[in-house]
Amino acid sequence: MRRVLMVCFLSLFLSLLLMGGYLSCTLAQVIRDRELHQAQITLDRMALSLNAVFSNAADIANRVYMNPQIQQAATGQYQTALDIYTAYTGIAPIFDDYLHTYGEIAEIRLYLENPTLLNSSYIIVADRAIRESPWYRKAIDWGGRIFWTQHLDTVTGQKHISLIRQIKNVATGKHLGVLVINLGMGNLEHLYASDPYDTSILLDGQTVLSSHKDSGRAHYVLTRQFVPRQTLNNTVEITCAIPKKALFAPVYAMVRRCAVIVALVLGVSLVSIFFVLDNTRNLQNEVFRQKLQQEQLFSRQKEMQLKILSNQINPHFLYNTLETIRMMALAQSQDSIAGAVKMLSRILRQSLNAGEKTVPLETEIALVRDYLNIQKIRFSGRISFDIAVDEDAAHCQILPLLVQPLAENSFVHGLENRPQGGHIAIRGTVSNGLLTVEVADNGAGMDAKRLAFIRSRLNSPEPNEAERIGLANVSQRLQLFYGPASGLDISPGKDGTGIRVTLTIPETRDV
Repeated sequence: MRRVLMVCFLSLFLSLLLMGGYLSCTLAQVIRDRELHQAQITLDRMALSLNAVFSNAADIANRVYMNPQIQQAATGQYQTALDIYTAYTGIAPIFDDYLHTYGEIAEIRLYLENPTLLNSSYIIVADRAIRESPWYRKAIDWGGRIFWTQHLDTVTGQKHISLIRQIKNVATGKHLGVLVINLGMGNLEHLYASDPYDTSILLDGQTVLSSHKDSGRAHYVLTRQFVPRQTLNNTVEITCAIPKKALFAPVYAMVRRCAVIVALVLGVSLVSIFFVLDNTRNLQNEVFRQKLQQEQLFSRQKEMQLKILSNQINPHFLYNTLETIRMMALAQSQDSIAGAVKMLSRILRQSLNAGEKTVPLETEIALVRDYLNIQKIRFSGRISFDIAVDEDAAHCQILPLLVQPLAENSFVHGLENRPQGGHIAIRGTVSNGLLTVEVADNGAGMDAKRLAFIRSRLNSPEPNEAERIGLANVSQRLQLFYGPASGLDISPGKDGTGIRVTLTIPETRDV
């Protein structure tokens, strides 16, 4: 009997030992995966929020650069303090509005080399020490391009993550000064304030912010990085160090509890094997219940992930619906309707997928051709068009949705009310390192006074009548992406009728 009891005891001991080891490994894997998944979600959210902060600062820099009131105040020559006060009164609300709208922006400093100005909270006269500082010289060397750096504010003496760029006279291209936009470090710290782990923000490999939480030795380090918009050599990185004890502390607690249970079971088993077996069955049931709960939790998480993915495919519903309409039209031998729906689907798909990434000109021309064919169907033969793009020009890279608004402008303002004989001609050529796209129509045209007004207002960043003819957005995108080497010109047609719009950008090709 003693031998039987010892065999049963050893069998029970080995069974519990193996079961406890399996349970510990399984639980460790589940807890680790859960913690890592949650940390990845948190890190992605912080990266998106931080990228939005950097993008907002870049947008402000572009608006300050192109604002005509700020340009006028920066280039003015002032005789009295009253003149300066009047100029500052006109531009101070602009900066105040930026700071009020974007709470993550701490300060906006515009350093100008205009000795007739006086220092204010926004405008600072760049003295010799400022002009000789490394960040100021780098901004001039970069010629108006944006870069990010750790910067010591010259007014408060506090260190910030700062956007810096050169400001030029928009009309002449002459150097005016340097713009500095400081991010509020306290606001950035709120991004990871709720994160229980040690989180750091690095700019170009240098740590600029860190939570410095005493969370133990790191076992896993997660990293997310991005390149801020409109910069070429800056990299922002967010790291999250998850300590080993955070991942396995629940496992250790469970192991300790299991050890106590095993010790009690083994002690009682020396008195009564039946009591031990009964407790073993209870323990097995408990393990099964816990595993079942874990599986149910994992299943619910999968369902939530599927719901999230389903919310991301809504645009495909629209594409599939258009394709269904097209197939119905084909089934009823309505080939023209089916063709129009197919062209509309292509236009919608390319419009929704358009961003700041360039595409070949031939891709943009394909979109324009679909648009013109739809308009041709709409106007029942009252409108015709021809497109001629050189082979060299067809492979040049161009921002999406630059040519289509020009063609649309010809319809809306030139040909829509023409009873018949309306015509649009599109030409694409390459010469002297420049890509030129010309859109001409034989529509109503405009008189010289109206034409001069549109030209003078075309490059204004403020809402104006040029915006209503669909050209302001194209002009502003050209200036922000290509700079002064690009241009948008509007002139009368060659035969004195209609309007000819010419778009010029530097010749670039996909490497």
